[in-house]
Amino acid sequence: MPTIPELALDALNAVTKLSAAIAGPPALPAGGNLQAALDAGDVVLEAGATWEGTYTLRSGHTLTGRAGSAIHGTSGPALVIPPGSRDIRVEDLICTSATRFSVIAIGENSANQTTIADAPSYIGILRVRVPTHRGRRAFELHGCGVWLHDCDVLDCWDPAGSDSQAVYIGNAPGNIYIAGGRYSAGAEVVLSGGDTYKIPRNTPDGILLAGVELFRPPSWRSDGVARKVKNLLEIKNGRKVVIRGCTLSGCWKDAQDGTAILFTPANDGSITVPPRTTGDVQDLVMDDCEIFDVGSGLNVLGRGSTSVTLNALSNLLVRNSRFTVTTANGGRGILALMQGEPGTLTFDGVTFRGDGNSCLYYAAGSVLDPVTGLKRKAGKLGSLTVTRSLLQAGQYGLMTDSGPNAALWQTSIGALNVTGNTFVGAAPGLKTALPSNTFVEGWPA
Repeated sequence: MPTIPELALDALNAVTKLSAAIAGPPALPAGGNLQAALDAGDVVLEAGATWEGTYTLRSGHTLTGRAGSAIHGTSGPALVIPPGSRDIRVEDLICTSATRFSVIAIGENSANQTTIADAPSYIGILRVRVPTHRGRRAFELHGCGVWLHDCDVLDCWDPAGSDSQAVYIGNAPGNIYIAGGRYSAGAEVVLSGGDTYKIPRNTPDGILLAGVELFRPPSWRSDGVARKVKNLLEIKNGRKVVIRGCTLSGCWKDAQDGTAILFTPANDGSITVPPRTTGDVQDLVMDDCEIFDVGSGLNVLGRGSTSVTLNALSNLLVRNSRFTVTTANGGRGILALMQGEPGTLTFDGVTFRGDGNSCLYYAAGSVLDPVTGLKRKAGKLGSLTVTRSLLQAGQYGLMTDSGPNAALWQTSIGALNVTGNTFVGAAPGLKTALPSNTFVEGWPA
């Protein structure tokens, strides 16, 4: 069973040092030359004033707003933190953009950023609000040691029909820390990976979401606007990923089937010889989270069927978390669909209520072989452990694409440990197959 990977705290500590009480410069009045002021040093913006345009922040500088201070990008992002920058702090601002660009761009996925040293580092974004954005991304993170603290993205989606994200983690070496705040977007609320990156063989190492709300308003479901809804959280490239104390809600059948969370290595979306090594998903922990108003809980894909995955997804721990799902939102109404020969998966202390025909389903499917690059039937799920959980069983409890009985599980799952759980409404066959568990007819009061 994996342990919780501890995110390196050097980025957080560095940003915290920038929080020391400083008298600071006098407030820049409305109409003042903001770019010149930013080039010169720290800037405080006049309360209630708005600046139009795209502004670039320099290393070692701080930009602070006062009540109602705003920056509106007219032909690009509101704020840009270029490659090579470091030790930058932005706080207490409202940021918007009139274009489909990102509202705040930290680093680049371009020829300007091809090494880890090129990535912006030690970047703190505190209490920055993006109230609305009609474009692809609110925060675009291509940095190392980036801290979003108590930020809000409340209404981000692209009328042109492209995928949209509140937070996108791309050409980023890692140490991404998102604490507090509320985030909402059309396609994926938070997405890491899924593109071809200019830093070769790069996988973000250390991503932490703590006390964050990822959501879509219920009104979006019936207002007739096409937002291309997919998932609330999608990790296609990332190691040592921790989601702790978060709330996820609002996912229904639209561009995909209504599953809240997708974990799958995506190797840049194409076959290469030799294969690229980005698109690695390892060591994930989901702890003390609440997931509701969704069609299904998780889709866990070990290897890709359209791109070569060198390393199968492995070491996923979901614990002390609560899932309430329903087929009324689309999906299978289950806790987790597992596919494509993932490695070690553990569910511990999970509460699951759903109306699907099972709670856990391994549908092996097909994968591209990492050696030959040819499509083949996926092999076994490496190891599945389910302990201390309260699970609505559905008709079959545990299901595979070969069938629901215990003998077939063993042909599909390398090591199976299902003990000390309580299954609600289980069929007699499940009780026989899993004797080291408790079975009840109705949901405990």
